[in-house]
Amino acid sequence: MARGFPVRPVWTLDLNHGATVVTSTPGGQRIAIASEGPSVSVAEFGQPSIRTINLTEPARHIAINAAGDALAVVSASRMLQVLALESSAFGRERARWDAPVCDACVFSRDGRFLWTVGTPSEDAADVHCYDARTSNAIGHRRFKPFVAGCGFVLTLHPQEDLLGLWACGGPDELWNYWLRLTAGGIELQHQPELDGWTPPAFNSRGDRFAALNGYDLAAFSFPECQNLYEAMTVPDEDDTWRESMSYLDSATGDRVLAATNDGRIFGVALEIGEMIVEVALEGHEPKPCHQVYTSLSKSDDQLCTDLHIFTAVGSGLILSVHTNGRASNRKDSILLWHAPLGM
Repeated sequence: MARGFPVRPVWTLDLNHGATVVTSTPGGQRIAIASEGPSVSVAEFGQPSIRTINLTEPARHIAINAAGDALAVVSASRMLQVLALESSAFGRERARWDAPVCDACVFSRDGRFLWTVGTPSEDAADVHCYDARTSNAIGHRRFKPFVAGCGFVLTLHPQEDLLGLWACGGPDELWNYWLRLTAGGIELQHQPELDGWTPPAFNSRGDRFAALNGYDLAAFSFPECQNLYEAMTVPDEDDTWRESMSYLDSATGDRVLAATNDGRIFGVALEIGEMIVEVALEGHEPKPCHQVYTSLSKSDDQLCTDLHIFTAVGSGLILSVHTNGRASNRKDSILLWHAPLGM
């Protein structure tokens, strides 16, 4: 049984709205949060105040660059724009693309490039790479997804100038690709070994990553994409892993921080297939579900938390989103905390 591991957040930010998408600079120094409405909130680490950027329509995706001075926003109608975040020009539009359509975007690690992916038609997908300073297009690659109507996620490799592109056509229709900008254009490589797996969660060295396939949590080597250990499931058959995980820099072995559908966060030792600690965030500890979400029946005494998602933001820090679970008047909280690296 996993032992409890109490963790005190280093920063808590209470919002007056729900957080639909969250993006952060390295170390969580600046965080941008999209709401259900046409606005984005921007916060500085350790500061209680929030600045708001008003948009013409809600954002379906956002991405902040590493310097924290530019924010890419994909609108609900799939238009892309880049907004300034410097104090002197906060919220001012730097660039705008009404076409091609965009579904997701991400800045490169060094902030030089802005990558996007979108579906101009049912049977085609476009990857674009832009110069983040001039907004000029420097690369384009069109490919045909395995099924029509895919959704996409872009992830950065922590060391190499390489991106992961994840395509989802349904619960059992998942594909992973590697993207790289070369002298000849954008190189796209399908990884058949990762069919059915979620986007990769890399360790800081970039030589290993974790992913999910249904109920299974597993670790892979990079770039070989070889499964390192037997995949692991949650022992509780009423709870399963969810797509929130972080590969930890632990000196004691391959450790992954992973969340379940009930919002519980476990430190997993993959090499032995065991959950060795359960993170108990101060103020957000596991409780009977009816105490966390008061609309539930009091007979629902299974343990859960108010966790929505979490993601690693570098320097051993985790950024997590916590929700009151309401369909209306949703008010979320953002927490920043240190991962349990010594487990």
